[in-house]
Amino acid sequence: MPIWIFLALIWIHFVADFVFQSDKMAINKSTSINWLTKHAFAYGIVFFVVGVLVMLFLPYWGLPIPLVYEYIMLWAMFSFFNMSTHFMVDYITSKITTYYWNKEKRHAFFVTIGIDQAIHLTILFLTFTGLFLA
Repeated sequence: MPIWIFLALIWIHFVADFVFQSDKMAINKSTSINWLTKHAFAYGIVFFVVGVLVMLFLPYWGLPIPLVYEYIMLWAMFSFFNMSTHFMVDYITSKITTYYWNKEKRHAFFVTIGIDQAIHLTILFLTFTGLFLA
Protein backbone atom coordinates (compact mmCIF):
# COMPACT_ATOMS: atom_id res chain seq x y z
CA MET A 1 0.00 0.00 0.00
CA PRO A 2 1.43 3.42 -0.91
CA ILE A 3 2.51 5.52 2.06
CA TRP A 4 0.18 8.36 1.02
CA ILE A 5 -2.81 6.13 1.77
CA PHE A 6 -1.58 5.52 5.34
CA LEU A 7 -0.93 9.23 5.78
CA ALA A 8 -4.33 10.17 4.35
CA LEU A 9 -6.09 7.75 6.71
CA ILE A 10 -4.18 9.14 9.70
CA TRP A 11 -5.00 12.75 8.83
CA ILE A 12 -8.65 12.10 7.95
CA HIS A 13 -8.94 10.23 11.25
CA PHE A 14 -7.41 13.19 13.11
CA VAL A 15 -9.81 15.68 11.53
CA ALA A 16 -12.84 13.41 12.02
CA ASP A 17 -12.00 12.42 15.60
CA PHE A 18 -10.72 15.71 17.00
CA VAL A 19 -11.55 18.69 14.78
CA PHE A 20 -15.18 17.63 14.28
CA GLN A 21 -15.65 16.59 17.91
CA SER A 22 -17.34 19.41 19.80
CA ASP A 23 -16.56 20.19 23.42
CA LYS A 24 -19.97 18.79 24.42
CA MET A 25 -19.26 15.54 22.58
CA ALA A 26 -15.85 15.19 24.23
CA ILE A 27 -17.15 15.90 27.73
CA ASN A 28 -20.40 13.94 27.55
CA LYS A 29 -19.66 10.91 25.36
CA SER A 30 -18.54 8.85 28.38
CA THR A 31 -21.91 9.25 30.13
CA SER A 32 -24.39 9.84 27.30
CA ILE A 33 -25.12 7.45 24.45
CA ASN A 34 -26.70 10.41 22.65
CA TRP A 35 -23.44 12.42 22.64
CA LEU A 36 -21.36 9.35 21.83
CA THR A 37 -23.67 8.61 18.89
CA LYS A 38 -23.35 12.20 17.65
CA HIS A 39 -19.57 11.95 17.86
CA ALA A 40 -19.45 8.61 16.02
CA PHE A 41 -21.89 9.87 13.37
CA ALA A 42 -19.83 13.03 12.79
CA TYR A 43 -16.71 10.85 12.53
CA GLY A 44 -18.34 8.57 9.93
CA ILE A 45 -19.74 11.46 7.90
CA VAL A 46 -16.35 13.18 7.71
CA PHE A 47 -14.72 9.96 6.50
CA PHE A 48 -17.44 9.37 3.94
CA VAL A 49 -17.49 12.92 2.55
CA VAL A 50 -13.72 13.27 2.29
CA GLY A 51 -13.44 9.87 0.63
CA VAL A 52 -16.17 10.61 -1.90
CA LEU A 53 -14.63 13.98 -2.74
CA VAL A 54 -11.30 12.27 -3.43
CA MET A 55 -12.97 9.57 -5.52
CA LEU A 56 -14.88 12.08 -7.60
CA PHE A 57 -11.48 13.19 -8.89
CA LEU A 58 -10.41 9.61 -9.72
CA PRO A 59 -11.71 9.83 -13.32
CA TYR A 60 -9.20 12.63 -13.82
CA TRP A 61 -6.55 10.15 -12.69
CA GLY A 62 -7.56 7.73 -15.44
CA LEU A 63 -9.89 5.43 -13.47
CA PRO A 64 -13.03 4.34 -15.39
CA ILE A 65 -16.31 5.82 -14.11
CA PRO A 66 -17.93 2.42 -13.24
CA LEU A 67 -14.94 1.63 -11.03
CA VAL A 68 -15.26 5.01 -9.30
CA TYR A 69 -18.88 4.18 -8.40
CA GLU A 70 -17.79 0.78 -7.11
CA TYR A 71 -15.12 2.44 -4.97
CA ILE A 72 -17.67 4.92 -3.61
CA MET A 73 -19.87 2.01 -2.51
CA LEU A 74 -16.86 0.31 -0.88
CA TRP A 75 -15.97 3.61 0.79
CA ALA A 76 -19.53 3.88 2.15
CA MET A 77 -19.13 0.40 3.68
CA PHE A 78 -15.69 1.35 4.99
CA SER A 79 -17.03 4.57 6.54
CA PHE A 80 -20.04 2.86 8.13
CA PHE A 81 -17.96 0.02 9.55
CA ASN A 82 -15.39 2.43 11.00
CA MET A 83 -18.12 4.69 12.39
CA SER A 84 -19.61 1.65 14.14
CA THR A 85 -16.31 0.40 15.53
CA HIS A 86 -15.37 3.94 16.54
CA PHE A 87 -18.56 4.04 18.61
CA MET A 88 -17.70 0.71 20.27
CA VAL A 89 -14.10 1.64 21.04
CA ASP A 90 -15.03 5.07 22.38
CA TYR A 91 -17.84 3.57 24.45
CA ILE A 92 -15.17 1.75 26.46
CA THR A 93 -12.19 4.09 26.31
CA SER A 94 -14.16 7.26 27.11
CA LYS A 95 -15.37 5.67 30.35
CA ILE A 96 -11.82 4.65 31.25
CA THR A 97 -10.36 8.09 30.47
CA THR A 98 -13.10 9.81 32.49
CA TYR A 99 -12.33 7.55 35.44
CA TYR A 100 -8.60 8.30 35.27
CA TRP A 101 -9.16 12.04 34.77
CA ASN A 102 -11.46 12.22 37.80
CA LYS A 103 -8.92 10.27 39.91
CA GLU A 104 -6.19 12.67 38.69
CA LYS A 105 -4.22 9.79 37.21
CA ARG A 106 -2.93 11.81 34.28
CA HIS A 107 -0.42 9.26 33.00
CA ALA A 108 -3.03 6.49 32.85
CA PHE A 109 -5.43 8.96 31.20
CA PHE A 110 -2.97 9.74 28.38
CA VAL A 111 -1.92 6.10 27.99
CA THR A 112 -5.60 5.24 27.51
CA ILE A 113 -5.96 7.97 24.86
CA GLY A 114 -2.89 6.54 23.12
CA ILE A 115 -4.39 3.04 23.20
CA ASP A 116 -7.68 4.44 21.89
CA GLN A 117 -5.90 6.05 18.94
CA ALA A 118 -3.80 2.95 18.22
CA ILE A 119 -6.97 0.81 18.14
CA HIS A 120 -8.76 3.26 15.81
CA LEU A 121 -5.82 3.43 13.39
CA THR A 122 -5.35 -0.36 13.43
CA ILE A 123 -9.01 -0.84 12.52
CA LEU A 124 -8.76 1.79 9.77
CA PHE A 125 -5.68 0.19 8.20
CA LEU A 126 -7.08 -3.34 8.41
CA THR A 127 -10.48 -2.46 6.99
CA PHE A 128 -8.97 -0.37 4.20
CA THR A 129 -6.61 -3.17 3.27
CA GLY A 130 -9.40 -5.75 3.44
CA LEU A 131 -11.86 -3.79 1.32
CA PHE A 132 -9.67 -2.02 -1.22
CA LEU A 133 -6.57 -4.17 -1.57
CA ALA A 134 -7.96 -7.69 -1.18
